[in-house]
Amino acid sequence: MSGVSRRAALAAGILALASPACGQGDYPNRPVTIIVSLAAGSGMDVLVRLYADRLAQAFGKPFIVENRPGASLMLAANAVAQAPPDGHTLLVSTSSAMAINLTLFKQVTYDPDRDFVPVSLYVKSPFILVVNPDLPAKTVPELIAYVKANQGKLTYSSPGAGVAQHLSMEFMKNRFGLEITHVPYRATPQSIQDIAAGHIAMAGRKRAPRFR
Repeated sequence: MSGVSRRAALAAGILALASPACGQGDYPNRPVTIIVSLAAGSGMDVLVRLYADRLAQAFGKPFIVENRPGASLMLAANAVAQAPPDGHTLLVSTSSAMAINLTLFKQVTYDPDRDFVPVSLYVKSPFILVVNPDLPAKTVPELIAYVKANQGKLTYSSPGAGVAQHLSMEFMKNRFGLEITHVPYRATPQSIQDIAAGHIAMAGRKRAPRFR
């Protein structure tokens, strides 16, 4: 199928999804799979499961949530790009998969412009900086001073290389001349647990998402 027809077919599904009134026609005519680029238990996953139930009630068809974390969110994006372009396989992801990865990796196996049609930017999630409570730093200046006094001894976590959390911490390192080791995780909840337990010192994190 050509790129133009691919987008047209997917767009039809998106329009039906966006308006329950349109769902009285042929869409969806079978279960819809929503592929989430982060692990089960993450803020994104919880939000998707909440509205997947509401969509199932509205359209009278199952909306199945499938988690495919990993590869800097590219596993999920690639799975949706290879699915039939009929609106029955949807992707929930962040700007990392659609924009950031294109500048970081030489080979990306999907084309955001050709393989996807955006449905909605439906939530925003502010970044916050979290640290292990045992660290003797209660403010950002204190944290910077502590890291400089312990260069190379501390770690930070992120959901993977190239995601916004990773890049924000790397920017902080570069801006203030800090040496902190990156530890990528496949599951955000596990990385948070490890910060609380003292296995990881800090992380840039997204606060609970808010609907736009």
